[in-house]
Amino acid sequence: MIGGITKGSCFSGCVEYALALKEKNKEARLLYSEGLLTDTPKDIIDGFECQRHLNSRVKHWC
Repeated sequence: MIGGITKGSCFSGCVEYALALKEKNKEARLLYSEGLLTDTPKDIIDGFECQRHLNSRVKHWC
C-alpha cells in the first residue's frame, strides 16, 4: 500500500479516518497508545484538543 499525505482541518477527521468510522466494510483497531484517552473516538478527539491548548505553536484549528 502506498500512503498519501493529506492536510486536514480537524482532529476528528484524522481519528475518523484512522479508525475507519465512516467505512462500513472496513474494520480498524487501535493496537497501542501512550498518553492518549482511548475509551471512545470522542475521548481520543477530546484528548487531542486538550493537548492542542498546551502547545503554543499550534496557531490554526477548527
